Amino acid sequence: MLIGVAYAQVTINWTPSLITPSTPITFYGTTEDAGYLYIYNGPNCPGMTSNPSATPVTTASVGGGPYNVTVPALPAGNYSVAVMQSSYLPQGTVYGCRNFTVIPTPVPESSSILGLLLPALLVTVSVLKRRKNQCNM
Repeated sequence: MLIGVAYAQVTINWTPSLITPSTPITFYGTTEDAGYLYIYNGPNCPGMTSNPSATPVTTASVGGGPYNVTVPALPAGNYSVAVMQSSYLPQGTVYGCRNFTVIPTPVPESSSILGLLLPALLVTVSVLKRRKNQCNM
């Protein structure tokens, strides 16, 4: 009979919620045992599941309890983050996995720039014509 068995849990969160290539990312959460944070190219933590030989983009140590890890900015793309802990419980290694996306930095469209410049140009031309007409009177 087992009494008071606790199952190890991993939580994974990050900030900022909108990640761009120039933004460092802070991962935070909790683990019950010390372990590692892994960031993989692609979804579903391939190094933990479908492709054990997948090499993480970044690895960091996390202690048991609350953790907070900041990683440098990543290029635009789809990624996944895993936090793995070694547990002394019967289930052995416990990990959590979440997918995230680094979105490309938006480039201003030329049409929106033109939309701002065209009215300013029209106002300038109008003012110059008025001044010219006033001088000719």
